[in-house]
Amino acid sequence: SFYDQSLHDAIKKAFSNNIAIFSAAGNGKDKDIKFPSNITEVMTVGYSGKVLEKKDYDGVNKKYCISLPFKRLVSLYNDKYVSLSGSSMLSSVVGGISGLILQKQKNMKKTFSEHF
Repeated sequence: SFYDQSLHDAIKKAFSNNIAIFSAAGNGKDKDIKFPSNITEVMTVGYSGKVLEKKDYDGVNKKYCISLPFKRLVSLYNDKYVSLSGSSMLSSVVGGISGLILQKQKNMKKTFSEHF
């Protein structure tokens, strides 16, 4: 959650090469989006907890925050399948889905950043 200049530089370089970066907003009661989710080059993914529950985040890229109500996503943990929830789980799901969509649209002339 602490700012790191070298990580920010790497994210800027990836973003300038049309690579989308997704990061978890956090699941706590604190509305502040932490680094690296609070920089403009990152798409922030939040976890709302309930269907139709709105979760407001404060931060630089509030406009780029996606908040979803999914619970109990199945993942592999210590060689066992477990059910997990939260923005960390969702950021990989949203990133994966976005990658599939962008792959399908690879012939589009607009860059990722122009879509937002």
